[in-house]
Amino acid sequence: GADEYKWPAEVEIVSHDDGDIVYVNSTVEASCVGDVGPYNWSGNGTFNPTEGQSVMWTVPSTPGEVTIKVTAANSSDSITLIAVTCNNKIYVWPLGNDITGDGSYNNPYATIQYGIVQAADGDVVIARDGIYDTTPENANPGYGFNHSLDFSEGLPYGETRAITVRSENGPDNCIIDCYSSSVGYRGFYFHTDEVSDSVVSGFTITNGNSSGGGAIFCNEASPTITNCTFISNIASGGAIYCYNSTAKIINCLFQGNHTLFGGSGGAISCGYSGAGPIIRNCKFVSNEASLGGAIFNGPDGTGGNLTVINCDFYSNASGVYDLHGGGGAIKDNSIGSLKMVNCKFKYNWTECPDYGGAVLKQWGEFEMANCMATGNSSDGSGGGIACISTN
Repeated sequence: GADEYKWPAEVEIVSHDDGDIVYVNSTVEASCVGDVGPYNWSGNGTFNPTEGQSVMWTVPSTPGEVTIKVTAANSSDSITLIAVTCNNKIYVWPLGNDITGDGSYNNPYATIQYGIVQAADGDVVIARDGIYDTTPENANPGYGFNHSLDFSEGLPYGETRAITVRSENGPDNCIIDCYSSSVGYRGFYFHTDEVSDSVVSGFTITNGNSSGGGAIFCNEASPTITNCTFISNIASGGAIYCYNSTAKIINCLFQGNHTLFGGSGGAISCGYSGAGPIIRNCKFVSNEASLGGAIFNGPDGTGGNLTVINCDFYSNASGVYDLHGGGGAIKDNSIGSLKMVNCKFKYNWTECPDYGGAVLKQWGEFEMANCMATGNSSDGSGGGIACISTN
């Protein structure tokens, strides 16, 4: 019957096409799919009413991560979204025009960088569906490009923009192709002390090829990166390189990224990062590196924490290019802490005689909770997880 329990509760945001993004002070409908009532809602923001299968949720006025939770008769569920300011929407589209466009939906600019240059703090640049690659014919001659995208472009030295750059309909429909035949092109470059209110959301970034961070380089900057797909990027830190960064990387897929010879972190490489990046709800599939097939944190004996929560690692490999290796999925050589919660490791490996088919933690503190490792292998010790001089 209607009140029969059939499957666990699941939060759904109704008629919402913005991926992980919600706008501060906006009101959207939240619904519970599954389980049976009574349904009780809690979390950030306000709910009207607080009980019922569907409620109206008003997003808080402060940008940042927001979580809502529904508790039903037999189960509960929660989701975390990114609340951003939206003063103005600026649209771009490969068939738009930087010269004659005005940034509206019907008359968009042609390039993402030109849309960024036209934005001010609190604005949202929305990329309509398409492939953003080479400089289009209708690009602005100074700022019209779709690679090495820079939130500080066109501003005085040391200034940047607290804006959101997102796709209209998610990463399957909006692709930044860095065409890696030319070394030096990546998707985004953050280098001006950007913090969490600088947001990138909903892109596929592919074929990036650079010395650090084939898709995104966070150089002493800490943006929020969410709902993105990274495929076939090449660098030290195949997709993302975080240098002295506390970036948040959320709900992303990393597949088939790899490093240059001797490089570290097939998907993500972190260095000298203090409190360190937070990586949550991400999937890492078939990434390769010399050190740390999916993620590397180091270098040897330096400080820097790393937090990895609710992530899956499948078929990543280290030691595939030379005689160094270790950590088929994660290698952490820092004296900082490695914290892993609710993570799964399956069929990862390190090829050369080193340690940790799934994870190698060397020095510092290591905390692991509710994680599973199966089918991982190493030519050295620790087919699953190896710890050396850790607490």
